[in-house]
Amino acid sequence: LRARRLSWARQRPNAQTLPPLLAWQRLRPSWARQRPMRSARDRHRLPIDLVEARASCHGARGRAVLPTEGTQLLPTEVAGAAAGPRASVCLVVLCIVLTTGFLLVADLGSVPSMLHDAVASLLGALLPLNLSPTPPPPSPPPPPPPPRPSVAPSPLRSPSPPPPRPPSPPPAPLPPPPFPVPSPLAPPPTWTTHPHLNCWWDGHGADEVDSPAGSHVAGVLSMHACQSACLASPICEGVVVPANADSLRCYRKTRINIDMCDASDAFHLYTVTRYWPPAPPSPPPPPLPASVAAINERFLSGHPVATVRGCGVLVHQSDAQQGRWPWEATWGRLAASLINAEAPFMFSTSAIGIVLSPEVVEEEGIIYCSYPNDGNSMNSGNWGCDGATAWGAEGLRLTLSEQARRGLDESCLWGAPTAEDRSHCRYNEVVLWGEQFLQQLPRIVEAFFYPIMGRVDSREGDAESARAARRAFLDQFGLRDTDFTRLLTFDVAAARRGTAPWAVAPLH
Repeated sequence: LRARRLSWARQRPNAQTLPPLLAWQRLRPSWARQRPMRSARDRHRLPIDLVEARASCHGARGRAVLPTEGTQLLPTEVAGAAAGPRASVCLVVLCIVLTTGFLLVADLGSVPSMLHDAVASLLGALLPLNLSPTPPPPSPPPPPPPPRPSVAPSPLRSPSPPPPRPPSPPPAPLPPPPFPVPSPLAPPPTWTTHPHLNCWWDGHGADEVDSPAGSHVAGVLSMHACQSACLASPICEGVVVPANADSLRCYRKTRINIDMCDASDAFHLYTVTRYWPPAPPSPPPPPLPASVAAINERFLSGHPVATVRGCGVLVHQSDAQQGRWPWEATWGRLAASLINAEAPFMFSTSAIGIVLSPEVVEEEGIIYCSYPNDGNSMNSGNWGCDGATAWGAEGLRLTLSEQARRGLDESCLWGAPTAEDRSHCRYNEVVLWGEQFLQQLPRIVEAFFYPIMGRVDSREGDAESARAARRAFLDQFGLRDTDFTRLLTFDVAAARRGTAPWAVAPLH
């Protein structure tokens, strides 16, 4: 084709001179440009445009580059550009035909397999065709679960963006602080004079603010300074000063009980009444353990009956008829007292003691006899019951009935204790069998206790001695604190007012 120059190649192409393949020149775009010829070789190029032409051969499709106006191509390039894809396909077909013929001539027996291999290798190199057998269709997948009901977006609309979040409202302004309500002015404290009255510690109507007991406030030389010193202490309830103004000493007092103070010409008592602002209500006190509540209930409901539980609370206090500890009945007997709200008096206002279980006492028949007063069992025959009023638990009704008819007495006094220490002998005496008592230890002991708030002239026990006795009891019988934790106080003043006197005491 290079040697053979077409006569129409030198003419400007138009619709009449071009072959039918280039008749598309009538529809060429107006924006096509001619490319200038820059060399002698370019003069032989034809001004044609490149367009897309499609040709097919046995189902194959290709694209041909056709000349367009403004592009100079050689005639050989024109032919190659127009027939490039078609030539490739035809070449493949020709090779297949020749190969098949050769195989038919060479070996007719192996035509099918060799033909298949040759065709597959040839087409695999030239065309991306797959001549392998078609695999069986895959098994259909299981049906999908039913879709959840939802509103599908419209296919013609793009999903709209979410609406903008509304701006959060500004925080509400804090309320103004409440206007402080001024507390009403408390009236000044008032003082009351009790002339010729002296109150002091150890059961004489008051406890001391200053320590050691009996100390006065140093540096106080006037009555006004003494009252100011009392007001400076929140627990001070009054002051005692000498009646002689020349030697003023200030003794601050608390927990004053005027009825228990002593008359004295050498001192004056001044009590103060303070006006405190109302305090917020305090939480209710924790309930007492069941055992302590039961003891208080027996005390409040006790009255003359023929049972230990119905009569009240049976207690034993340290005395001369025992060993070192209250449970040591070394004399073969043990003296006790029954107390209740109608007969709240016991042997001592300060000696430690033990509360006895009414069930064990009744079941084991431990009560031998009883007296409506101090029976002086220590010096009586018949195991302390010579001259007793009643016998056994059945006689307790008679004993308590007789005790209610007795008044003040001083027949029980001997030694250092005074009539105040012995409650003027208004207690009863219940004699217990010592041997049976010892056999029921430790279960017969319900609690240890020590008295408080009583008039004491000669002290016979305190909180420390009660704790020591309880500890010795635990050690002797191999008990733990969790097995036996009851240590109580007995409020002498509360018992005489007819209110519950028993309360839990600290163990340390």
